[in-house]
Amino acid sequence: MPTIVWFTRRVLLKGVSDGYRNGAIVRRIGPWQLARAVPTRPSTRSQRRAIWSVTELGPVQISGHSVRLRLPRFADVDDWCRIRLRDQQAIEPFWVASSLTWQERHTRKLWVRECLEMRRARRKATALSFVIECDGRFAGQCGLTSIDLSTGQAELGIWIDSTVARGGVGSVAASLVVDYAFDVLALYRVAAITAVGNMPAAHGAERIGFVFEARMDSFFEIGTGRAAHELRAIIGDRRPVGGVTSDAIARWDRPRPPAAPPNQASPVVRRRIPPFTDLLTVSKFYLGSARQVAARYKKRKQFDIAWDGPATELGRVSLKGSTDVDSPTSTSHKTTDGFARFARLLRHDDDSPALTAQIVADRSKLATCRLVDVFHENGRLDIALVGESAPQEVAEGVRVLIDVIFTKIGLRRVFAILRVSDITTAKIIEAAGMTREGTMTGYAEFAGKREDHDLWAITTDS
Repeated sequence: MPTIVWFTRRVLLKGVSDGYRNGAIVRRIGPWQLARAVPTRPSTRSQRRAIWSVTELGPVQISGHSVRLRLPRFADVDDWCRIRLRDQQAIEPFWVASSLTWQERHTRKLWVRECLEMRRARRKATALSFVIECDGRFAGQCGLTSIDLSTGQAELGIWIDSTVARGGVGSVAASLVVDYAFDVLALYRVAAITAVGNMPAAHGAERIGFVFEARMDSFFEIGTGRAAHELRAIIGDRRPVGGVTSDAIARWDRPRPPAAPPNQASPVVRRRIPPFTDLLTVSKFYLGSARQVAARYKKRKQFDIAWDGPATELGRVSLKGSTDVDSPTSTSHKTTDGFARFARLLRHDDDSPALTAQIVADRSKLATCRLVDVFHENGRLDIALVGESAPQEVAEGVRVLIDVIFTKIGLRRVFAILRVSDITTAKIIEAAGMTREGTMTGYAEFAGKREDHDLWAITTDS
């Protein structure tokens, strides 16, 4: 079995392999090559190439089934619709909510658009999505989302056909993706988020090594309403010896299958001319993408939002945001119009704008807060203290700011991620009403070192 050795710009192999050759990923990568890979930190270019180039993982034998992961195709639409419509009662209660009915969400047009979205995310190296094949048939989807190569983190997502869910197919599919994330992409941490009450998903995550870290109240809205979710994660250097895939197979008491022979060709899929509806959907998708690219080059004009909060010792909390709408630079808005415009940006702007708040007392700035990473009515609040700030006054300012975020902007959950050692800021946000939800192991901020971080949050229901 060859050994994969990471270098700065390319990967070299000793011997013959169906994994890497001359710095590029070959079509097929077996699970045992992943288990044997022991990479050091690769370059971002190598990581991006690993996301762009891989087309399939496996196959692996489990419970008498052959499991393989491959890239999605337009031709999968019939199986995708049939399985998800049949398993509606098992999937919809835990799937993200929508104004469309379940039947309206499963059409050829939406599947083609989803495939295009997955391809675009793969080109950007922010996601890597696969289709699960069981004995050559479509059986679900599995992949990585929110890939952050700078911090070595990603999230795992999966859904599986109910007819094969109990045979270990889902566990092995997820294990293949996790091993690829650690052994080839050289990520450090992979997280999995499951809705409270989704016991099959929670048990499946724990079965392959994910460890519970936090319960996030009112995280986002699913089929049964806005619900709490559980956060689990697995760290690369804390996996079982030999990798997650081999451990998953051993748990099902199945012998280890032989590796696929080198350069074994995948089944040939004959491409047919797509119907007119596909061509129309693709054209609209890329036209919209072109508009988004053009919008990025448009100069963002700044506007200030000044808001006089209730009478407190702090005086005023000033908020500042940025927008693409036509408005004079540095225009002051004394009404809630500025907040309404910012809320519209959050709904319609792909590049979520940030909102900056300065907590001021006696004309002295005590802290700077930024509302970032807004998604599904959630927002992350970063707090930077200035000098010898008074904790009690800063906590009062944060409390006022959170009230503004809930009542004026319309978010339903605000969270903060703090280093475990940052006791001062933790006391401030606790006094402001936030509660500690759990600890994220080995979490890394942008350009920061990996260490344990506490997750704090407050919701409109608190």
